[in-house]
Amino acid sequence: MAEKRTAKLYMLLLEATAGPKIAKRPGLRRPIIGFVVAPAHGVALEHAVFNLRAQGWDKVNVKNCKAVSANPALLKDPDQKTAAEKALKNGAAFIVFAGKVKPGKMDA
Repeated sequence: MAEKRTAKLYMLLLEATAGPKIAKRPGLRRPIIGFVVAPAHGVALEHAVFNLRAQGWDKVNVKNCKAVSANPALLKDPDQKTAAEKALKNGAAFIVFAGKVKPGKMDA
């Protein structure tokens, strides 16, 4: 009998290049924080990369990925709370940054 896995909420720090479909200056490299609901770490990585590529991002590089609480209220950053809530409803959500991600942004 197969083991039943429960989905977890994962928080990822990524970097990607804006493709031609992206309004934010194609070719520009951007840091991105993502939230993905998945049954395992590897699946979370695949979903994040797939979703970003589907939105028009190229050369997606995952810098960090960790399971976090499925309770967005525990997140300190309001943008992260909103993204986590969207991910819990839709499976994935991303925050694209204009500059570097400040230290501590990946703290959950």
